Amino acid sequence: MHPFYTRAATMIGEIAAAVSFISKFLRTKGLTSERQLQTFSQS
Repeated sequence: MHPFYTRAATMIGEIAAAVSFISKFLRTKGLTSERQLQTFSQS
C-alpha cells in the first residue's frame, strides 16, 4: 500500500480514538446527552 494511505489510515484511527475518548470523558462529566453524542459521531 502507498505510504500516504497508510499514514492517512493511521491518522484516521488516531482521530477516531481521540473522539471516542473525548465522548466518554464528556459523558462521564455529564456535559453532553446521548443524543448530542450520537449526532456528533454521525457527522
